[in-house]
Amino acid sequence: MYQEIINFFQGLDPILGALIATLFTWALTAFGASFVFLFKSMNRVVLDGMLGFTGGVMVAASFWSLLAPGIEMSEGEGFIKVIPAAVGFALGALFIFGLDKVLPHIHINFKESEKFGEVNFHAQYQVGWYGACCNHLISNKFLKKLSQSTRKCI
Repeated sequence: MYQEIINFFQGLDPILGALIATLFTWALTAFGASFVFLFKSMNRVVLDGMLGFTGGVMVAASFWSLLAPGIEMSEGEGFIKVIPAAVGFALGALFIFGLDKVLPHIHINFKESEKFGEVNFHAQYQVGWYGACCNHLISNKFLKKLSQSTRKCI
């Protein structure tokens, strides 16, 4: 099945292939977001798990799509090669942490005493790494083949 998809995209114009892939990811995102209309409230453990999973997927996506190529393109040998990507990642994390502390926000579906409090980061951390591993396994098998086939078309 994967080979059929790869063959389909190899036969397309790269711009049309990018449009189809973009519309496909948009449709899946809209489908996933549409579940918000089905639930009036949510269990906190489920919410923590979902937030952790999505956080892990985003960390994995940022590493495999941004940091790993950045490390490969960096000049130098050994740890020196990692320094620019590590500094950029740390500055980005610090920026997001600062925004979380500075911008006012309310935690939805939390108890009244916890709406303005801290989030259970321990549960999100555990599920986040699970999400990162899942994203890594899926992207390495399918997306690597797809990107190699699109490079051949260009």
